[in-house]
Amino acid sequence: PFDLSHHSVLVPNLQAKRMIREALAFYSSQQNSGVLSPRIYTPESFLEKVLAKVPNMASTIQIKWAWAEILCQVSRKNLTGFLPKLPEKRTLQWALPIVDTLILTRNRLMTNVWTFKTAYQKIKPLGWDLSRWKTWVHLEEAYLNRLKKNQWRDPAEELLQYLEKDCLFIKVPSLILLGCPNLPPLIEKFMEKLSHKSEIEIWVYASPDEKSGFNCWGRPLKGYWNKLSEDLKLDPRVVNLFSDPDTLAQSVGKIWKKENWKKHQVAVGLLDLDLKSSLSIALGDSAHFFDPSEENKGLRPWLHPLQIWRDIQDGNLDVFIEWAYQTFIKKQWLGKDCPETWLKNFYKYQQKHQLYNLQQARSSLSKHKPWLINPFKLLDELQFRYSQEGVFAFIKDTWQIIYNSSPETVRTSYQIVHDALNLLEKKLFHELSKLTSKESLTFILDYLSKIQSKAENDEGKISLSGWLDLLWNPASNLIIIGFHEVNLSSNDNINAYLPESLQLTLGLPTSVDQYAVNAYIFKRILSSRKSKQKKILLSKTSTSGEPLKPNRLLFHGKREHLAERTEKFFRRDFPPKPIPMNDWVGDWKQPLHPTINKISVTHFVDFLQCPFRFYLKNVLGMQKPNQRKWEIEPKDYGTLFHQSLEEYYQNLKSGTSFSEKSLQEFFNYTVEKVFLHRFGKSQNALLQIQKHSQLQRLKSGIPLLLERVNYGWRVEAIEKPFRETHTIQGKNIEISGKIDLIESHPDRGIHLIDFKTFEQSTSPIEKHLRKISSREQDYPSWQIAIRGDRPIVWIDLQIPMYINHLKKTFPNRKILASYLVFPAAVSETGFSDWENLTEELLLSASSCRDGVLRKITQGDFLPIRSSVANDPFKELIEKGAFKNLLQNFST
Repeated sequence: PFDLSHHSVLVPNLQAKRMIREALAFYSSQQNSGVLSPRIYTPESFLEKVLAKVPNMASTIQIKWAWAEILCQVSRKNLTGFLPKLPEKRTLQWALPIVDTLILTRNRLMTNVWTFKTAYQKIKPLGWDLSRWKTWVHLEEAYLNRLKKNQWRDPAEELLQYLEKDCLFIKVPSLILLGCPNLPPLIEKFMEKLSHKSEIEIWVYASPDEKSGFNCWGRPLKGYWNKLSEDLKLDPRVVNLFSDPDTLAQSVGKIWKKENWKKHQVAVGLLDLDLKSSLSIALGDSAHFFDPSEENKGLRPWLHPLQIWRDIQDGNLDVFIEWAYQTFIKKQWLGKDCPETWLKNFYKYQQKHQLYNLQQARSSLSKHKPWLINPFKLLDELQFRYSQEGVFAFIKDTWQIIYNSSPETVRTSYQIVHDALNLLEKKLFHELSKLTSKESLTFILDYLSKIQSKAENDEGKISLSGWLDLLWNPASNLIIIGFHEVNLSSNDNINAYLPESLQLTLGLPTSVDQYAVNAYIFKRILSSRKSKQKKILLSKTSTSGEPLKPNRLLFHGKREHLAERTEKFFRRDFPPKPIPMNDWVGDWKQPLHPTINKISVTHFVDFLQCPFRFYLKNVLGMQKPNQRKWEIEPKDYGTLFHQSLEEYYQNLKSGTSFSEKSLQEFFNYTVEKVFLHRFGKSQNALLQIQKHSQLQRLKSGIPLLLERVNYGWRVEAIEKPFRETHTIQGKNIEISGKIDLIESHPDRGIHLIDFKTFEQSTSPIEKHLRKISSREQDYPSWQIAIRGDRPIVWIDLQIPMYINHLKKTFPNRKILASYLVFPAAVSETGFSDWENLTEELLLSASSCRDGVLRKITQGDFLPIRSSVANDPFKELIEKGAFKNLLQNFST
């Protein structure tokens, strides 16, 4: 076996640890040999490991507690100049954000071995505004006294003593620095002490041309790398510029499908996480990627009901309503009454009786509307448990009630919280017992909200890497997406309390140092791969439509190439043409008529409604700008709904049997999984509502679905592909689609079922045919059918085309057709059959289909219908934007 157990490896972040473990596992599988892994540390965890040998060393929780306690208790006169305005009552809720700033700033100073006190002595002669720093020094002294009183020792102070007195003894046989281009000076000094006192080897990996740019601890010398970046070689074919994020994502999808990349073949560096949604859509399935930045999200979303509950104790009725709604989403304590119904009735009663106080609403409802009182009863139970059992027991019990029956991902988060609470209780039980229940809950929730849940990439997905991770990702192919100035700024070190000039005075790394590090990383990433194996993809605009600047590193090169490179990044694809707001004065100049070889079944409805709008939408590809989505559009809602039903029928076809309870649990799990894959864990309130709505609609159909199985219906096909080729005037046109569900019964025949999520229950005949009046004379004869003695017009052909197709597949079998409708009003869920679908109607539909294909083949996209529902082209048509185009069609 490959034995690395006697080595210690230092890497810059936690994600790097994961990547090293992946690389070692890959080596093990390729060589068919075991690997004894090294001990892998980040700089912070390495220091913690060393200091763990010191007795009574304060933990991060205890440090935060000590700072929070002194902020709430220190005299007001000693907080002069600390903040512009101090609140009348200093609570933990006020103190905790201030504590985070204090700890962050002190840690920043510690990278160069400064505390508040030593930094103050350094800047005192230089004329800086010292009022805040005097306060910080006083607070630091009070904080150290608090630690001493609790018999805790400050890690920073202990480490400084070790470095000054040479009293540090630790055995580290071998230490490897891997991918640490900006090692903090504190770590450098610490390792110098180690090398003097211990038997230690420190290895730094660098290519021969880079070694002159390193000091002894692996840190790039900024002068060297700044100079090197001037000669940065960049093949023009490597950089690809796109007009918008969607076009960029589609290009990645095409490359992906063409190359058929797998894990360890490609490194995808995603510097702009806003693009992840577009990439997932372009690839057709977000399951291609493993994104540690998403999987390692904190527990904040799962704590939301508890955070709201903390604020209920002030008697705020609006906060209580939000808590009740959030709670009902996770655990349906209302039984058959969905949260929307409860909210609707509650708001109606609240407005009528003008109830704005929690106690007032409880009293009034208990007398007049007892069936609305359930959430108040639940609140009473929780408050009693809260006061009797203590904060820790309350959080554990409440979490178990709300989330324990949820999917595996949620149960994992629950276990993480449970373990974290046990640790916190062990560390701070004595101190928290001094506080009120509300203050304890505030501190605990603040601590829990910063915990990161970690996940490993066990399914062979391609990792979305960060900037530093690309340094040692072994994949031969590379794609860097979102390489813009805003995503890799060199000014991210600037701090309100530590401006750049002060950082320079104190010897801290500045934006110049960071820029040098980025130049080093960029050079190493590019030089490690051939030109054909790397792509840098940029978009001219962000997902919200704002213009973006390419990163300045892309402009480093020879002077004679600078103008060409700049022109490539900033040129306009089309000359700008001013268009006055709210007034169309131009005209469409370029009628396009490409040969149409394929058409979807669902596009026939566009043509039958208005041929010209079909041309604009499906031939020219015109559509409204896609603004950033905050909720699911109807089309997406239907797609997600179909996924849940498809998974149910796949299980049914494979022989799985369901009871009513097991089917409810199945839909709970499936809907949660579908939304997690599509939107991640951070789902806003609108998505939560739509998710709950989808679940309620599915559950309303459970009796119907189970009844079908009991009556002997069996699944024949799910999402069955539909393809037919028709020859019109010597040209072949392919019609494609998917049939949602085909069921069979030995006695009743074949049943074609189409899933629908209409707002109201609607029959297939209403969606396919409508009556026309005597004034409507512009419909062609092939689009008109006769029903009884009244003329009707085709507006959709989906079901008839599917039936004609199934007649060929299942000859001599009776074929039925229905919508399975899951409307907003769940009481109306059910099958809507197409009764009396005669052979004459099916022949008429075939004639209509041929008429549409004939007009498309001839390039005839007239007339323009006067009124169309939800018309995105109304304003353009009314203002004459397509006058030229219409003249060309006419001729």
